[in-house]
Amino acid sequence: MKRVGAILMIGVAAAVILAAVVGLRRTTPPSTATAPPQAQPAPGPAPAAPDQPFLNIEGTQLSGADAQGRRLWDLKATSLQVDRTKNIVTMNDVSGQLFDKEIPALAFRAPKATFFAASRDVQLSGGVFGRTPDGRTLRAPVVRWDHRNAVFIASGGVIVTQRGMSIRADRLTSDAAMRRPRFSGNISVQVTQ
Repeated sequence: MKRVGAILMIGVAAAVILAAVVGLRRTTPPSTATAPPQAQPAPGPAPAAPDQPFLNIEGTQLSGADAQGRRLWDLKATSLQVDRTKNIVTMNDVSGQLFDKEIPALAFRAPKATFFAASRDVQLSGGVFGRTPDGRTLRAPVVRWDHRNAVFIASGGVIVTQRGMSIRADRLTSDAAMRRPRFSGNISVQVTQ
């Protein structure tokens, strides 16, 4: 009987040990001790959706210069989005200046600005208001700085006001200081006092 009890005890112990080993094998991941861990490349940024900007920056300034390094314009905005697929920078709630020989020539503000990196042009839109140091004002739905020709083009119904007169036109092309403005399309001049 002692012998049967001992055999039974050894059998139960073996069954418990076997169950423990089988249970551990099921919960233990495969051993990687035989092979050293492989370096994993760092995960890259998640690709942006096609309609989302690549980069969004809050509160910023962007400046443009000519080939000699002379400042042509400054833009300040509350936010900025960079779209590398379209090669543009879009700015919101914009204020800034155009420069003539590094001297501020036209201060402006607009709800939106777009910088086109390929051409280095800047387009202000959403209702642009500008003022020269001598007090002339400019209002237009859209103003575009043409980098290649160093002029701005205001369009969509332009109003220029200066002492004694107000000029309305479909379009205005001018140097930064508005020394040589050229109006075109439905021009009307109103003399004021």
